[in-house]
Amino acid sequence: MKSRHALKMDQDLLPALKPGSAGLPGLGVTGVLASIPAGIISFIGLATGGVPFGQALVITIGVQLLVILFVLAFGYWQVSSNDRMGLPIPELDQENLEESGLWRVYPSDAAFENAVRVGLIAPNTGQSRSIANVLAELGGEVHHCTDADAMLACVKAQPGDWTLVLFDLEAAPDLDTAVDDLIDFRNDLPGMPVLLVTNTVARNDFSSHRKSIGDATLRKPVFRKQLVEAIDIIGVEFPYFAMASPKKSLS
Repeated sequence: MKSRHALKMDQDLLPALKPGSAGLPGLGVTGVLASIPAGIISFIGLATGGVPFGQALVITIGVQLLVILFVLAFGYWQVSSNDRMGLPIPELDQENLEESGLWRVYPSDAAFENAVRVGLIAPNTGQSRSIANVLAELGGEVHHCTDADAMLACVKAQPGDWTLVLFDLEAAPDLDTAVDDLIDFRNDLPGMPVLLVTNTVARNDFSSHRKSIGDATLRKPVFRKQLVEAIDIIGVEFPYFAMASPKKSLS
């Protein structure tokens, strides 16, 4: 499905790039920049301490190299964290990064090694961030996107990499568009769990009434207890649920 609303990702919160990709040269520049003040401070300290110029210069260069190596090592650890969790990075259309939109990633709680990937289609609001944080606490690597077409297309391209799609209907241009997109999505991926969020229903609905577009519906505002209950009812296995008495501490 081609996006009707082109996507621009929050550049500070892009999904991590794999080692060897375009992200590492940026780390090198960052390391060099960080090494400059470290070198200046080191050289001044050594010079005022009476260390000969030649020795001070060699030590300063060594300090700068250590700073650069530290930045590169830390950056490599960050960009490879998804691979260590066994989660491949979604492939996104780079041509769409110049337009309006948001793609933000919430890493799963550090206590869980085997995170599950969740697509959150929702407006950029406090409620959406609250939902994302709860899902991350449950062991989800949450990809929050304000562009429904972009997220649905990404999930359809690699369905095996995703565990759940949560769709806030207010993220769509209108209700009819959201319903049409969801029907198409469910026809293409009938086995993908879909949780709906909206303020247009009177109460939470865990029945099969809206099965053609979603497995359950939550009325906004969404609270932690109801979110956990809905996930449990539709049968999505988050890592947290494997722990003893999980829902008691999250309700």
